[in-house]
Amino acid sequence: MNEKLEKRNASKKKKPTFARQDSNKYAFKSKWRKPRGLHNKRRLNKKGHQKNPSIGYSSPKEVKYLTKEGLSRIIIFNIQDLEKVNKEKEIVVLSSKVGIKKKLQLLKEIQKKGLKVENIKNIELYIKEKESEFEERKKQKQKKISEKEKSKKESLKKAKEKEGEEGEDKQKEIKEEVLSGKQELKKSKDVTLKKDTTQAKASHQASSVPGAKQ
Repeated sequence: MNEKLEKRNASKKKKPTFARQDSNKYAFKSKWRKPRGLHNKRRLNKKGHQKNPSIGYSSPKEVKYLTKEGLSRIIIFNIQDLEKVNKEKEIVVLSSKVGIKKKLQLLKEIQKKGLKVENIKNIELYIKEKESEFEERKKQKQKKISEKEKSKKESLKKAKEKEGEEGEDKQKEIKEEVLSGKQELKKSKDVTLKKDTTQAKASHQASSVPGAKQ
């Protein structure tokens, strides 16, 4: 097993990077595509051209998909999966689907059990950084909540003040309307009284004239 691991590690060092054809001319993605074409020199494996992937570059079956230390990878999603891990033969790989809060819980338990993690190099630093980020987020949330409450209180105060001003304005308008109505009534009464006196005077003068019939 150790001999095969050493051979595999040595062969991987010599293994070339299989870049896609014309990747030096165009910005292709990192996906491999088989070279095609009737006169394609790379397809025909001519000398002086880049090599194509083949079965000869693969590692032995007993050592395939293992780490340099010879440990098999196990993807972990929850705490129950940690109980199945074997320290001597397996290494932990935290799933990318796991959230940060759950990941911190898993890392703390991994530290207790003394397991190895491939994703994260320094577990203690990672935990400290993420916990500090959580605290900052909580502070920001509390600030936002306090600002919202203050804005609500200010808006309520302004609304009450507006209502009070509107009520005072309405009362003033009502008073002005009442006063204007009273003045109009007085004017109308004065006009009627004047009319009555003029009629009485005219009738009196007519009665004083001799020969006039009432």
